[in-house]
Amino acid sequence: MKKNPAPVSNAAMRDEIRDHVAAYLKSGKTIQKIPTGQSGQDPMAGRRHIRLGNKSKKK
Repeated sequence: MKKNPAPVSNAAMRDEIRDHVAAYLKSGKTIQKIPTGQSGQDPMAGRRHIRLGNKSKKK
């Protein structure tokens, strides 16, 4: 049986994210701020719905 990993504190997660972002920016890449309300989906491509679970219709 698998053991659950030890819980990670919020402070540790923040530190890890901060370190990842710093490494990303140090590599020369940039972070683009997206205005509120703007979507990353192409409106001409139609809607994309996310399905959770496995609800196949078997007869």
